[in-house]
Amino acid sequence: MTGLCLTALLTWGCSRRVEVPPQELAQYSPKIVFSGFRASAAENLAKHTIYYIDAEVKNDTGRPVAVLQVRASFYDLDGQCVFREPALVVKENQPPLASGQSREFRMAFEGLPASWGRAAPRLEITRLVFE
Repeated sequence: MTGLCLTALLTWGCSRRVEVPPQELAQYSPKIVFSGFRASAAENLAKHTIYYIDAEVKNDTGRPVAVLQVRASFYDLDGQCVFREPALVVKENQPPLASGQSREFRMAFEGLPASWGRAAPRLEITRLVFE
C-alpha cells in the first residue's frame, strides 16, 4: 500500500500542469508573441484547398507552456471577420515551450472563403496550460 501511495505522489509531483482560467488568459497575450506569418495553399485528394499558415511563437511568460490553443480569425479587405476556427500552437504531445524560447508552428484550414483578404489571421489565446 505504501509503495502505491509513493508512486501516486511521485507521479503527481512530476506532472503538475496548471491550466490558466479563461478570465485570466488576456493578461498573458502580451507575453506570448506571434510573428513571421507565411501563407501557402495546396489541394487535397478531394480537390479542396487547404490553406497553411506558418508562423513563430515566442514564450515570454516566465513559465514553460505545455499547451497553447488559439482562435484564428480571418478578415476580408473591409475588416469584417469572414472565418474563425480553433488551432493548436503547442500540443500536449510536444515538448513544452520554455520561457524565452521561440518555436515555429503550422496551422491548416479548409473552407476559407474567397473573400478572405489574405492577411495573417488574428490569434486569440483560448487555452493555456503551464508545465
